[in-house]
Amino acid sequence: MFNKKIFVFLICAFLIILESPYIFAQEAMMMAAAPKRELMMFEEIPMVVSASKIAQPLIKAPAAISIISKEDIENMDYEHLWDLFRRVPGVDVATIDGRAGSVAPRGFLERFTRRNQLLIDGRSAYSPLYGGTEWGYLPILIEDIERIEVIRGPNSTLYGSNAFTGVINIITKEAKDAKGFFVKESLGTHESDRSMMRYGGTAGKLDYRASYAYNFNQGYGSDNGRDINDKSRDHTFNWRSKYNFNEDSNLELFLGDKEDRGRSIGVSATSSQFQSNSRYSFQQLKYNTKIFNDQDIYLQFFHTEQTDNKHGSSGYLYPSVDSSVNQYDLEMQHNFNWLSHKMNTVWGINGRYNLGSIYLFDANAVTNKTSEESVGDHIYRIFVNNDWKITDKWNFIAGVMAENNRFVETSFSPRYTLMFAPTENDMLRFSYARAFRTPTMIEDTHNFVITAFPPNPNNRTVGNESLKKEVVDAYELGYNSYLMDNRLNLGAQVFYNKYQDLEDSFTKGSFPNYTNSFDNGNSAQARGIELNADFSPKDWIKLYSNLTFQRITDAKEKFRDAEPKFKANVGSRFLLDKPGVTINLDAYYVDTYKSYDLENTSDTGLKIEPYVRFDFRVAKTFFNGNLEWAIRGENMFDQSHPEARTGIPSAGTQTKVDIERAVYTTLTAKF
Repeated sequence: MFNKKIFVFLICAFLIILESPYIFAQEAMMMAAAPKRELMMFEEIPMVVSASKIAQPLIKAPAAISIISKEDIENMDYEHLWDLFRRVPGVDVATIDGRAGSVAPRGFLERFTRRNQLLIDGRSAYSPLYGGTEWGYLPILIEDIERIEVIRGPNSTLYGSNAFTGVINIITKEAKDAKGFFVKESLGTHESDRSMMRYGGTAGKLDYRASYAYNFNQGYGSDNGRDINDKSRDHTFNWRSKYNFNEDSNLELFLGDKEDRGRSIGVSATSSQFQSNSRYSFQQLKYNTKIFNDQDIYLQFFHTEQTDNKHGSSGYLYPSVDSSVNQYDLEMQHNFNWLSHKMNTVWGINGRYNLGSIYLFDANAVTNKTSEESVGDHIYRIFVNNDWKITDKWNFIAGVMAENNRFVETSFSPRYTLMFAPTENDMLRFSYARAFRTPTMIEDTHNFVITAFPPNPNNRTVGNESLKKEVVDAYELGYNSYLMDNRLNLGAQVFYNKYQDLEDSFTKGSFPNYTNSFDNGNSAQARGIELNADFSPKDWIKLYSNLTFQRITDAKEKFRDAEPKFKANVGSRFLLDKPGVTINLDAYYVDTYKSYDLENTSDTGLKIEPYVRFDFRVAKTFFNGNLEWAIRGENMFDQSHPEARTGIPSAGTQTKVDIERAVYTTLTAKF
């Protein structure tokens, strides 16, 4: 089986390479005076902002960081946001079902991926209730994304305690870059129907854009031939505007709302354990100003609210349950240069209030059916990061974060990076960082008692208010180089992470009388190598490949098989000016792993066999690029395969969903 999957992946890679001579032959057909595709070239090293919270060339970033560019996003044109991350080295991606996915930099792939931080335009999308990110609920449209920056490795120094294994920063298009009308209609398999529209304009000093999308999808819906109800129907609205007081000061407003109606856990061909109505909304204000010539300040406030109302069948244990989580966040950041520009310092302060409410906090929830309690948490954080240019070739970056919240004592997170640049286009980096993950509200306050099966009143799951924070000490050696007039980028990262006090679950007693709870009873080590190459031999062609090896070992052997040890990606993109055709090809190989319910002590895991995923997209433009028709295929060389498991094992509802082959056609117009 292993050799077969490797063979299929090599065939995909061969087809991508084989296509190149044919495409090169088309160069003679192109107009001699055709303009260069500047965005497809590596003539300038791309800029990033996430590694240090200031704009800097990628090669000078003190972290392993990858960019998913606007062109990557447009030409992959995925249905699901999480699929964009499949091409990033060191990142595990799993589609759970038709409306849920998971993204995990450097390990710990699970349903909510509690150990990495997601930011959208500087706003945290990490849920303190369960921990992690509900990717299917995010009120963001893929068409509005400008680029994505993925930090592989911890960065609690700048982003707080839950930036434990990595940070994903999604940056949307500024209003001034999205003027005019943009409409898109996509139809595909699984009865997929998606309509999207956007309008952007200017009114005096105000730039604005507004976006809306409607999506219906029947989901994949199969578990070894057994129908699973994982369909969804959602509406998404997004707004971004900027009022420019002058050249140095502006005020930005971000708004978003997504309402999703779908299933929660499928249990039969015709029904679901829950029919859920979920809503996620946010409001964000950001004030940016420049003082003097080399100092910038921004002040940001945001509020997010996520509610989930689930309606179960009449015979189910708790037919109607609600949950909600609210976040209120205020942050100030100041960066400045000093010591004749040899020092660049970023510092800031942050305060956040989280309020979570769910029936799982109430011991009488089952008896009362709709009973629920609330848990609040105040978080205060201060951080500083300083980049010292010692000489033209040597830089030393040091930073520290102090954070205090209700669940654990004050935490200090340091980071140190020594960087050596033998030339302007080469960088060798060694770094050390310590990061933390604090307990979620569920882990701390869970108090759920099942009393519906007398005489067994002691079946319960309880939180642990004495849980400690998880700790990781991370060491990394990295190399990054740009060659051939920056058309070829080569990167290599070697890392070793040591984890302490990992949250673990345990069970006392046995069914029907038992108690589940949590402690800090596990520890682990992770070792890995990430290699990547991006090559643009011509203005109209781009090739990429990467290879990842990672191994996690832990004291309780929960994570040993929970991650694929090997992952490999290869892809190409061709832009043919004269016929106006774009061809995008991507192949992904994922080694074997097991999908576990990490909070179920008796779960032996679902083995995921090695699989190869081959995706393509072919697009043709008309009317000077204002109209585009495209056809896209996903998982073309594999009829179906599972990537994860969902459901509640103890309730007998655990299922896996077969990720099936899919084909879509899209029509896009802008005017």
